[in-house]
Amino acid sequence: MARAIRLLHSATQSKKRQQVMKKSSKTGYWFKRRRYGWGWVPVTWQGWLTVFVFAVGIIGIGFVADRNQGVDYLELWVIVAEVVLASGLALACYKRGPKPKWRWGKSSDDNPQEDW
Repeated sequence: MARAIRLLHSATQSKKRQQVMKKSSKTGYWFKRRRYGWGWVPVTWQGWLTVFVFAVGIIGIGFVADRNQGVDYLELWVIVAEVVLASGLALACYKRGPKPKWRWGKSSDDNPQEDW
């Protein structure tokens, strides 16, 4: 009987955790809008990790391209790989941040949840 109660309790706690994670993932932004210009700034560890992975990917492409000089279609491969990485970063920013808009400085209609 005690085991059944513990299993029921852990299942309920798991559902509650999932609901909390779902709520925080809906409202919690990894990126906020930039104060000057158009785009995003990472504000959580997930956002910084995304930018770090992008930078490591770009540097890695440079090392691979440097070692394979003289290979046919190398330039095309490098361009395609960089476009894929940049598109992935832009998609992550768009999905995990507020809609971008042009900003120039602080204004009275800034939302602290969305604007940096």
